[in-house]
Amino acid sequence: MSRRTIPISTYRNPEGLQINTILVPCDFSVSFESAFRWAVGLGKDWGAKLVVVHVIPVFSLVDELYTRFLLEFPQLETALLSEIKTRLEKCTTQNAKSTVAVNLRVVMGDAWWEICRESERESADLIVMGSHGHTSVAALALGSVAERVVRHAPCSVLVIRVPDQAAHKRDADVAP
Repeated sequence: MSRRTIPISTYRNPEGLQINTILVPCDFSVSFESAFRWAVGLGKDWGAKLVVVHVIPVFSLVDELYTRFLLEFPQLETALLSEIKTRLEKCTTQNAKSTVAVNLRVVMGDAWWEICRESERESADLIVMGSHGHTSVAALALGSVAERVVRHAPCSVLVIRVPDQAAHKRDADVAP
């Protein structure tokens, strides 16, 4: 079965629409890479800056391990933030065109909530995100991050579909 393509008009500005800031949530999956390529293309076309945000989930452990590591938490948090920032820089510099400005953010919290908050903080005109990222049993039970962002975001959301099934298999092999 051959794939159909839908022609897209080159007329891009129907009612004075302007895109200045594009937020791209990052989970280091194949889905993110695809969404990031779209965002870079849109950023180049519109002259927009990109804000790439990675959300580190916060776990609340109420046991002796929590109290044991509580004293070391600030050092662990600093090391984790530094490592994630380095991964983001590496990932975005190898995929971004030099003409597109890219700002990086690392925040802690619930993914969909923090993505919506960052889009508000940055006055984002558009969020570009992948349809499938790294998921867990909790995410399956509560609904996908993309769905929640679409429902609660203060701006438009473009959800990019992963191009092939092989990408889903590769994501399953990568630990978050």
